[in-house]
Amino acid sequence: MRLFTYILLLASICSLQSCDKLLQPDMIGWIPFDPTLDDTNFQLCDEAAARGGRVHYPRYKEGKRDLKQYFMQNVQLPNPNGQNGHIVIRFLVNCKGNAGRFRMEQLGRDYKAREFAVHIPQTILQTMQEIDNWYLPEGMDGYGFVTFKIEDGQLVDVI
Repeated sequence: MRLFTYILLLASICSLQSCDKLLQPDMIGWIPFDPTLDDTNFQLCDEAAARGGRVHYPRYKEGKRDLKQYFMQNVQLPNPNGQNGHIVIRFLVNCKGNAGRFRMEQLGRDYKAREFAVHIPQTILQTMQEIDNWYLPEGMDGYGFVTFKIEDGQLVDVI
């Protein structure tokens, strides 16, 4: 009986609003297009399948070890002391291995929202956006996220 009531409630809500917009926030890995943030040239190969909850995780070369090595070699940050915490970048990858729809969160050591000195997240995000050879199963789109650990203003780990 509860299931029937839930379905009836959902159907009535969907008739008042777009079900797509209602359900998107709960989709794991789904990042809706935002014209103020996203490159209009980035296209998923099968947006309906990606939005429908099929989650595939992209890989850089042979995995996290190679991704960490790439960032440790390519990211040089000035050393503003007291800048500690994590930067999390979420993104989508299309079937061609190109990434887009980047979203970033900045967190302190206590995992509460915080703001780093502006050049730290900008440098990390710009380096992330330069990677265009992600691997996914053929014909699939995917969702990825990478966490960067910052200590005393320096990148110390890629998780």
